Amino acid sequence: MMNIEFLNNEFGKRLKLTQNGNTFNILFGSNLDLYFQPDMDRMKLITNREPLEFVISEEDGFLYDAFLNLYEKITKYSPYDEMDTYEKEYQEKRDSYRPFPLVHDKVISWHSDEEDADTSSILNISKTDNNQIKLEFIKNKPENGFYLTYAIRFRNSGSTYHPFNFRFMELYNSLCNYYENYQPNHKEKQLQK
Repeated sequence: MMNIEFLNNEFGKRLKLTQNGNTFNILFGSNLDLYFQPDMDRMKLITNREPLEFVISEEDGFLYDAFLNLYEKITKYSPYDEMDTYEKEYQEKRDSYRPFPLVHDKVISWHSDEEDADTSSILNISKTDNNQIKLEFIKNKPENGFYLTYAIRFRNSGSTYHPFNFRFMELYNSLCNYYENYQPNHKEKQLQK
């Protein structure tokens, strides 16, 4: 089960998600872009070659519902149904400039907006056979090797995957709204288990 903490920072809430000793944060940075930021010490960051994995299951309640909603909105989205011919041509041309597709074989692969797509960190989001949501953070490959990170940036403007960046911001807002409106009830249920 995923443990979630809601903490305050100067740009809103920082959501701290922990599972099996690994942690990642969802937060807005000082540039007001959204980040999914795994939390680890520098030595582990340098030596770890494996992707970081988190699994969200139905027993995670509102967190599972929020990530499932994100997954389904992105994988099932067809923008062309609502567009006229000119808009379709524009969108197809825009999509052709993306270095990597956002969805491939029902896996969302977000290349961080922080760096070039070839060297950036990647967040893969998939749905497993037993309906769990799997998050897989793949470390970046910087040319100079100095700035190693698993962090994923979702730009508010200029995102490679616009307009899907807003789906991640909706996720963040839905989790914060849950906290503001329902958190006391959730804590009571956890205490009863």
